[in-house]
Amino acid sequence: MDRRTFIRWAPVVLWAAAILAVSSIPGRHLHIPDGTDKIGHVGEYLVLGALLARSLGARAALRLLLAAWIGMAVFGALDELHQYFIPGRTPDVMDWAADAAGAVAGLLAGWALCRLRSRWSRSPVC
Repeated sequence: MDRRTFIRWAPVVLWAAAILAVSSIPGRHLHIPDGTDKIGHVGEYLVLGALLARSLGARAALRLLLAAWIGMAVFGALDELHQYFIPGRTPDVMDWAADAAGAVAGLLAGWALCRLRSRWSRSPVC
């Protein structure tokens, strides 16, 4: 893997690992105010989507963006399933829905910003 590819994809991998690390914390150690957990889910996956859009670049086709969103939705579902095995945590379909919503918002926002930047710099790389 060349340096440029590593620089483009390392943030995506590191952020996904951070999501898994946080979801591995037992429930008794979490101090989340009531009613705010969905905001956290949306935020985590919004960042993941934006980072992924940056990695894909400004010329990413719609079907590639759709495939990326499906991949993030599957990742979110597996993360929720993973929480079944963590003490004090439970999988929740509404958490998954928040993950998927954040992912699509981040992916589209990141892609749009990437397109704008590529027009200013005349480079397909974000």
